[in-house]
Amino acid sequence: MNNKILGGAVLLLILLGTLGACQNAKADNITVVDETGRSVEVPYPPERIVCLGPTMSEVVYILGGDIVGRSDSCIFPPPMTDVPTMGRDGTPNVELLLEQRPDLVIARPILDESIKERIEAAGVSVILFRAYEIDAQIAAIDTMGSMLGEEEKAAELIGFIEEYQQMVRDRTENLTAEEKPLVYIELFATPYRTGAVGSSAHDFIVTAGGRNVAANSSVKYPTLSAEWLLEEDPDMIIREVYSKESEHGLPTEGLMEETRDEFISRPGIRETSAVVNSDVYLLFSKLRSGPRSIVGLIYMAKWFHPGLFCDVNPEEVHREMLQKFYGVELEGTWAYPQI
Repeated sequence: MNNKILGGAVLLLILLGTLGACQNAKADNITVVDETGRSVEVPYPPERIVCLGPTMSEVVYILGGDIVGRSDSCIFPPPMTDVPTMGRDGTPNVELLLEQRPDLVIARPILDESIKERIEAAGVSVILFRAYEIDAQIAAIDTMGSMLGEEEKAAELIGFIEEYQQMVRDRTENLTAEEKPLVYIELFATPYRTGAVGSSAHDFIVTAGGRNVAANSSVKYPTLSAEWLLEEDPDMIIREVYSKESEHGLPTEGLMEETRDEFISRPGIRETSAVVNSDVYLLFSKLRSGPRSIVGLIYMAKWFHPGLFCDVNPEEVHREMLQKFYGVELEGTWAYPQI
């Protein structure tokens, strides 16, 4: 199944009401195909939305949807923290959720099936989007724009993302294997946990012009040994930092510096060429999921190939994106150290 179908860009727009003679009349419902391939009737446009995942909450926020409930992980941009929380992404409090009187719930595919059935039994539409990979995000943004009647705003956001995505691809696609650094990325704040082929982490490394040290693992998210990693000796290392590790979910320079110092002192890490050559970088996880993952891709590309991206400042791209689409200023240290 292609990315557009997976991401939900196939928007069937099956009009279940009558448009009538009025030029601006809208149908009561449309049918969308979500990322899991489910066809779901949803209100058009939805007026009260609960978001159970940070990727789609950011998309809905940008497109001006009325978010009346969120999960604990939906904390950006800052105004999101004023929205009532329903609990965890996959296991929200159903009673509290239904008290918000939503007409649409947008959740990650990890949503507990029994909870999904209870929400739907109450007459509320549920659509599922993971949208971690950039192409899947673009498709999801397209779907959300059509569903919310904000096609123009969605197209503007997609254009911003695709422009930088294509820039990275154009500059890295003809690199030889010898020109691509061997990269280890550590995920989930778990020692030696990484991503292999099929993971979004692998896709980011490859698109940015690197080679994934764990690409050939038979497990999608393997836990490596210190000995194995040292033997492979990656040229570059990226350690993701997560909201749960930071105060109020905002990364600070002090947190990044402390985390990096602790990280590079670990066995299997400290002896690698990456540490010896000071090629160890930290990236806040929110720059590798959601619309701002394009910023994370640019950071990776510049770390891997500073000469190819000497004219690009990832921090300035991040600042521009926040001002243009989120209406907020850049605060915090999202990547460390900066180059």
